[in-house]
Amino acid sequence: MRTTLTLFALFAAIFIVGGSAMAAEKILIVQDELPQMELLATFLHDKCGYDMEIKTQKEMPADISRYKAVIVFIHGKLFEEPEKAFIAYTKNGGRLVVLHHSISSGKRKNKYWFDFLGIKLPEGSWQEGGYKWIEPVRQKVVNVNPSHRITSHEVEYEGKVFFKSEKVKPAEYPFFTLKENSEVYLNHTFKDGIDRTLLLGFIYDGEEIGGKRIMQNTSGWLKKVGKGWLIYLQPGHSAEDIQSKAFRQIIVNVIRWKPEEK
Repeated sequence: MRTTLTLFALFAAIFIVGGSAMAAEKILIVQDELPQMELLATFLHDKCGYDMEIKTQKEMPADISRYKAVIVFIHGKLFEEPEKAFIAYTKNGGRLVVLHHSISSGKRKNKYWFDFLGIKLPEGSWQEGGYKWIEPVRQKVVNVNPSHRITSHEVEYEGKVFFKSEKVKPAEYPFFTLKENSEVYLNHTFKDGIDRTLLLGFIYDGEEIGGKRIMQNTSGWLKKVGKGWLIYLQPGHSAEDIQSKAFRQIIVNVIRWKPEEK
């Protein structure tokens, strides 16, 4: 009897340890605009079983190192303490997913953010390379790196479209359309000498710019920062963006991607 109880206790201990090891991985969303992030959190929980937390900058935990990924969706002012926390988290091995207007003109005032991202938002007219945002719009999101797992794994595209841009070979590439209430950013500019992997571009034809077709390679990219990874995705402006099946799957792939996968 004693042997039986001892074995039972051992199996129970293994079960408990195994159960804790199998606990849902945690993902933190830091945001200042809903309902987009509520929709995303629900999807990631239901699709992948992640333990999702949604916080404002003032509510975010002092230590964010325990999260599998941190998603930043900040439209307004980015406070300095969260700014520094996001940078430290990434450099120390975290995965920071920067969405949509987390790169915007309001962040020009931040001390560290654009240097960390390796991005400039030039002043001046868009025709001369200045930064400009336009909404609401329709846009095509183009997979400029079809061999990469983030842009390819289980992502359903509508077809192919001709695309050319800096550092992207002119060719036909897969695309999906954000059909309504999206927002496009013109002339995000990469700082020279910073290595990054391009993932997504966009095509925009709009009355606001005289019907001129704009093709830029700045809708999705990733780069190594210290021990961790920084990933930017430009879509996400509206609930309709988040409801795009292709875009949601790309976010899943961003979180699950392993650096050894190409």
